[in-house]
Amino acid sequence: TDATEEEKSRLRGALRYFYGDKNNINVQIYINGQAKPCHAIYLTDEIQKIFEDIIGQDKVQIAEV
Repeated sequence: TDATEEEKSRLRGALRYFYGDKNNINVQIYINGQAKPCHAIYLTDEIQKIFEDIIGQDKVQIAEV
């Protein structure tokens, strides 16, 4: 919700980049408190760090389903 336009653009690019055959985690983006389904991506600790660098560690959450 409070991401800058640059952060949003970088986030979209990262989601497109990590989208592929090895999807293992569904991604949801929260906008004004409402969850919006996004993509499923392949996630590792390194990839999680990239997302944290883009939008901030406090905004990235991994939830068990």
